[in-house]
Amino acid sequence: METQKQSGPEPRIKVSTINCIDLSNPDIGESVALLKQACLDCGFFYVVNHGISQEFLDEVFAQSKKFFYLPLNEKLKVLRNEKHRGYTPMFDEVLDPDNQVHVGDYKEGYYIGVDVPENDPESEKQFNGPNVWPADGVLPGWRQTMEKFHHEALEVGKAVSRIIALALDLEVDFFDKPEVLGKPIATLRLLHYEGVRS
Repeated sequence: METQKQSGPEPRIKVSTINCIDLSNPDIGESVALLKQACLDCGFFYVVNHGISQEFLDEVFAQSKKFFYLPLNEKLKVLRNEKHRGYTPMFDEVLDPDNQVHVGDYKEGYYIGVDVPENDPESEKQFNGPNVWPADGVLPGWRQTMEKFHHEALEVGKAVSRIIALALDLEVDFFDKPEVLGKPIATLRLLHYEGVRS
């Protein structure tokens, strides 16, 4: 049996591109237009030239890997607390309980947030409080690396929020106001996916 070749033009494949928001671009109008288009078209965009060096990002990933490769008993010493700070073991979280086949997610994580001391009245709020850290002797420099990364990532987020504000025809500092996002929860989650085991 022969297969017949369809006549006519080949079907067109629709391809979307993901816009890059360049934080070093002096033309803020272009950044606003690209971000707005990305949010309306596909909901995703890349942020480039954000000021966090690739060398530092490599260090963050290396330090993250060091934590997740620690023995379980060491990781359990910094188990996630009621303020959602610290380590979450494999299968501890369930993304989709109604449709999930397994008992939990095949990932482990580590939550880091804006550090709020226990004696600060702000620590009474649900997601505010002190961070939980591995002992410096276990992972020298780990805390300092993650605190620096959290701070730098938060600054990138603030820069993007200013572009979002302009895209929404708001004042550039709208999201910086204390009553809006002036004191963000800003949780950083380090994740490690071990892989599915049969």
